[in-house]
Amino acid sequence: MAERERAAQNKQTDVDQKHRVRQKESEPSFDQFHAWDTGPFSLTETPFSPQVDKHAESLAILLREHRANQELERTLLGRPLIPDDLVFCYPDGTPLPPNSVTKAFHRLAKSVGISGVRLHDLRHTHATLMLRQGVHPKVVSERLGHSSVAITLDTYSHVLPGIQAAAAKRFDEGLQSTTEETSAERVG
Repeated sequence: MAERERAAQNKQTDVDQKHRVRQKESEPSFDQFHAWDTGPFSLTETPFSPQVDKHAESLAILLREHRANQELERTLLGRPLIPDDLVFCYPDGTPLPPNSVTKAFHRLAKSVGISGVRLHDLRHTHATLMLRQGVHPKVVSERLGHSSVAITLDTYSHVLPGIQAAAAKRFDEGLQSTTEETSAERVG
């Protein structure tokens, strides 16, 4: 499922009391051929879905601000926010078409001088940065919702040569440190 669809389908119940997005057992999907009247969300069979960082404080801050704005809008409309309401929706609570998320992303990117970047590109950037920072590929795989770490490694192997060089350097440093400690113990 595309990120734009996933973003448009989170409900208030998907966000915990600290305003962090919860992991989902299964993932809703948008059926573009059956519009809104037949219920646009259904559960798929796969337990694998990209997970938003449940521990990112920056995300929690943004979600708290967003919820406060939603509560104000709903109060003005005379319709209180309820747990099954969507996190990202029109002020009256009706679902956003997934395309609106893409359009909002393009407007935001353009406002900061970035063009030619797709929303999906952020997923690749996220994975690449994490791997370059030394995050274990299994963790990256889980965050992306890949069914196997092999998919992650196959997809992002172009990032790994630099990581391999860094790992070899760290091994050499560790070996040197151990050798120096062993020599010091023999002398002492």
